[in-house]
Parts: sequence; structure tokens; C-alpha cells
Amino acid sequence: MLDFKIVQFLNHLNLGFLGRVLEFLNRVVVLTFIVALIFALIIIFDHKNGWKVVLMALLALGFNFLVVNFLIKFLLPMIGLSRVRPYLAHPSSIHSIGELATDSSFPSGHVSVVTTIMTVVISYYRQYWPLALIFILEVAFERMYSGMHYPSDVLGGALLGLSFGYTTILAWSPISLLINKLFSVKINLS
Repeated sequence: MLDFKIVQFLNHLNLGFLGRVLEFLNRVVVLTFIVALIFALIIIFDHKNGWKVVLMALLALGFNFLVVNFLIKFLLPMIGLSRVRPYLAHPSSIHSIGELATDSSFPSGHVSVVTTIMTVVISYYRQYWPLALIFILEVAFERMYSGMHYPSDVLGGALLGLSFGYTTILAWSPISLLINKLFSVKINLS
């Protein structure tokens, strides 16, 4: 019930122009562009670790998509385990804003993706953690404001994102050895 009340409150905020900006920034194509820009900046400005950070983030993102999009949002609903999005569950109380999604509300894919990537990025560029946190919080806020997710969906997405990012960081050393061996590359990925 608290989940619903929070989404309802946020969904009824009159943000005007700011609301339209938030909705624009959270479109999949815009988020993809922002992430690509972050990756490009990392590669351009960090000649020592840039490619490694981007490869780690992409690997973590692959794990994220496998678990969140395939296992949780595709397979589990086949056996009746899914959560209806707030705007669909409460159409008279919550209106949808922006791109509509009808798959399972839990977890927030947007938040899990952004948190996964930012976890890896911040492990190398700690000085940028405030920007990463603002990015994650902006996405989380907009997903609730737009009526797409409950707070528990957003929290679940953030926790999953942290786990994918952190697990990839911890497992990177053996993974990089495997990549070098499989593809006979001479890149220092460790």
C-alpha cells in the first residue's frame, strides 16, 4: 500500500517543463545515447584503463540483461510470477507518462541498467560518484513519477544493478584471462 501511495504522490506532482525533460531523458534511445557518450569519454580520456572499464561495464550489462530481461521479465511471467505496473494496476489513480511498458514492473530495468554501469564506472573513477548517484536517482525518480514502477521495483533494480556491477568487478581477473586466451588478444585487460 505504501508503494502505491508513493507512486501516486509522485505521479501527481505538477513538474511542468521539468517533467517533460525527465521523461525525455528516460527514453530508452536517450539513455542508450547517454551511456554511449559516457563510454566514449572514458575511452578518449583514460588511455590506461578506458577499454577495460567499458568492457567490464558491457559484460556486467550482459549479465543484467540475461537475468532481468530474460529470466525475471520473460520466463517468470510464463509461470504466473510478475507484477503489474502501477499505471495498469491503478488506472483511475495513476496515469502513464512517456513510453509505455506492459511487461513485469519488478524490477526496474532502467534503474538496474544504469546502476550496473555506474557501479563499474565508479569503481575506477571514484571522484565522479556524486554524478553517478544523481544519474541513478534521476532515473529512479522518473520511473516512479511516470507511473511505470513502484519504489520496491526501483530498489530491486538498484540492488540487482549493484550486484551485477560488483560481481563483474570481483570476477574480472579470471574473465580477462579467459578473454585473452579465447581471442588471442594482447590487450592488458587485468
